[in-house]
Amino acid sequence: MVEELGGALTVVEETIDDVILAAEMLKANAVINEKKVFMIGHSLGGMLAPRIQCAGADFAGLILLAGSPRFLMDLSYDQNINYIEHYMEGEEKTTALANIASSWDEQINTIVNLPDEIAKAVFISPGLSAYYLKDLFRHPVTMYLKDINVPFLVLQGSSDFQVSPEKDFELYKELLAGRNNVTFILYEGLNHMFITSTTGYIDEYEIPGNVDNKVLEDIVNWILRQ
Repeated sequence: MVEELGGALTVVEETIDDVILAAEMLKANAVINEKKVFMIGHSLGGMLAPRIQCAGADFAGLILLAGSPRFLMDLSYDQNINYIEHYMEGEEKTTALANIASSWDEQINTIVNLPDEIAKAVFISPGLSAYYLKDLFRHPVTMYLKDINVPFLVLQGSSDFQVSPEKDFELYKELLAGRNNVTFILYEGLNHMFITSTTGYIDEYEIPGNVDNKVLEDIVNWILRQ
């Protein structure tokens, strides 16, 4: 089904429908307490978790690992800037930074204002259509947070260069401020994968590692307290 959709594919078919079906399957299992099924979403999964909850998943709580409440292309802008800063020098770097700064907002406006049928035929990169991005733009995380009353556990690595501790983690703190069922934890020195950061940029993903035990312990202990 996903392949047949082509440019019409959105996160609904890619992820959301499957998560809801998985939740229903788990809750139907007699050995599982249907009131204690939680969702862990990492990165894009963390971004989509509130939308999935409101689409009918009805989890007992949401655990967001390196999620973001911002539009995906806003994160992509920061990631492109980081790439230029790390891999370019001199005039090449100056030109690249100037080009992306002057054109990015226009690119976003062009994509989100395309008629749907045209957006389905325009691919930003292989497998990623403008329509996919339009769907995300139409369904911001902020649209769903007000309708969710279950507990949140929001986790972030301080050395994450894909999702920003300063922009994304702090924005979640602002958006969820005042709630007594939200827990925020920032892990010093962990990257986007919640593994100890080594080189400080994308090449460290080639180095084998494990999710930090403290992260796993915190998730387990948080679930047990709910």
